[in-house]
Amino acid sequence: MAVSLKMHEEMRSLLSLIYRRLRPVWPYWLAGTVLTIGFSGFQVGIAGMQQNLLDLVVAGNLTLLYRLLVIWGGALALMGAAGCAGWYLINYGMALVVRSFRRETASHLNRIALPALEKGHTGDFVSRAFNDTAQAIRGFMANIAQFTSAVITALLAFYYLSRINFLLTLIVTAVGPLIFLVGRVFDRRLRRLGELIQKGEAEMRSFLQDDLQAMEVVRAYNLEEWAVDRFTQIRSDLKKLHLRQALVSNCLHIINYSSWLLCTLASGMVIALAAVRGNLSTGTVLAFLIMVNRLTGPFAQVSYMWGSMQHAFAAARRVKELLAMPVEYAIPVAAPLPSIAQEEQRGEEKHRGEEELEPPALLMEDVVFHHAGERRILDRLSLRVNKGEVVGLVGGSGAGKTTVARLALGLYLPDQGEVAVCGLNTKENLSSIRSLVAYVPQTPYLYADTVLENITCGEALALSPHDRQQLGLTGLAAQLPHALETQVGERGIQLSGGQRQRVALARALVRRPALIVLDEATSALDNETEKEIQHILLQNRGEAGILIIAHRLGTVAGADRILVLHEGKIVEEGEHGELLRRGGYYAHLWQAAESDIEETAAGKQAEMDEQTKVGTDTEVSAGVEG
Repeated sequence: MAVSLKMHEEMRSLLSLIYRRLRPVWPYWLAGTVLTIGFSGFQVGIAGMQQNLLDLVVAGNLTLLYRLLVIWGGALALMGAAGCAGWYLINYGMALVVRSFRRETASHLNRIALPALEKGHTGDFVSRAFNDTAQAIRGFMANIAQFTSAVITALLAFYYLSRINFLLTLIVTAVGPLIFLVGRVFDRRLRRLGELIQKGEAEMRSFLQDDLQAMEVVRAYNLEEWAVDRFTQIRSDLKKLHLRQALVSNCLHIINYSSWLLCTLASGMVIALAAVRGNLSTGTVLAFLIMVNRLTGPFAQVSYMWGSMQHAFAAARRVKELLAMPVEYAIPVAAPLPSIAQEEQRGEEKHRGEEELEPPALLMEDVVFHHAGERRILDRLSLRVNKGEVVGLVGGSGAGKTTVARLALGLYLPDQGEVAVCGLNTKENLSSIRSLVAYVPQTPYLYADTVLENITCGEALALSPHDRQQLGLTGLAAQLPHALETQVGERGIQLSGGQRQRVALARALVRRPALIVLDEATSALDNETEKEIQHILLQNRGEAGILIIAHRLGTVAGADRILVLHEGKIVEEGEHGELLRRGGYYAHLWQAAESDIEETAAGKQAEMDEQTKVGTDTEVSAGVEG
């Protein structure tokens, strides 16, 4: 009982989810349904036409017969056009709802909290936002229109039959609900199969996405056969689910059809007996048999439609799960903040005769953070990045450096403590904060568009020749076939690593942020390219505070201050030379890095010496033989 109640509650929830999205297009649906109902009424009227035609044929009245054929032919053309127009309006409304629903889910995807997104797969999210939204709306809206048409057809047929034989009509009508109820045995199984199929489709999409994005690895390790076998296995499992779904659907269809056929045969026998007794004309018998079909057929049709709607409910359930994923905390409407340029023009203002104290670009106080079920990543961490200051953050792998960057961007929220950018708490002013922060990750993401579009990201940002020169874009444009209008390809694949980082840095600097966060932004670049990017950064930073997160210590050696992160805490702070003189954890990291360089160089030298020795021995041996 509890399971049944829970299922009904979930069904109401899913119906409510779909219904709310359909409300804006009810006029299209209503107009389309009215037109299709007219066509359904014509189908019922066909029985009356056939009754009249047959009676006229028996009576030999050809004149009236021809006139009736012309009238009904015109009515058929008119009702056919009405039916086509009705389904066009219904499908047009469906297209509008699907577009709106997809936009809603896409908007929600862009607001889901990062920790929740990290637990899923991109392919599954795309499948829910694209495929499942369409299946939920189309499956529900089309079936509801057909359901309405079927109900109207059944009501008209009941009225027509009751005028011929009311008692028999009641008996036939009572059998109709039984046809519908028999099919409900398959509902739960159809809904479950629908969910499994949609999950399988999402898994297949996810694997193909991973396979294409990792094509370099696949080919480098000769994994083509493995990839094909894996895809074949996923597709085979999906095919089995489709076959099971087809089997259950066909069983439902056969049961519905058999029930309807038995009802029709029984009614036919009864009406035939009445005809034998001479109570009914030949045309009336034919009309009654046709109308029995029109009365019981909709029950079988509705039963089958309700079964097919289980796929729509399964899709709606997956979309509902997506929409239920937690979003980033509510963002209050904040007053527009002055840009860095406006602050520079304002100069050094004074308040009540004293110089105004500006908050730091970034401030973290007693921050504690951990992922669910894991140890603390940051343990009462405090740091400060002043405007115009370059601060380096270093530490071993897993120390929490990237977590600091994500906290500064508001992608993560601290469990305890506070994070503020220019005096604005990330828990209260997220939108304003992100307009002040620029982020350059180790692997920047570029959209499959032009270089210029990846820099401006759709904003009306004018880049003068001077701006392009300052941002290092003049040299970059000279390297590309179509300058800044060059298409970068998927994820920027058409550009080199250095070129991608230049684009990412220009995207950050062009907005004149108050805080720039670089998370291992130059770790994959050669020393020369790294120096060029650092020069561009320092030349265009203005009054922005800069936080450079680096694993390679040489990247932050020239920073104003260096913070050393170890086991979630800042254990050292100071300039490069000062930290080396202390001989602490930073000095240990520096010495370890130098040792690695020396060992690598020594190994290469030993390898070269060995190759030289082998070559000399070969020459001596050849000389002796000669």
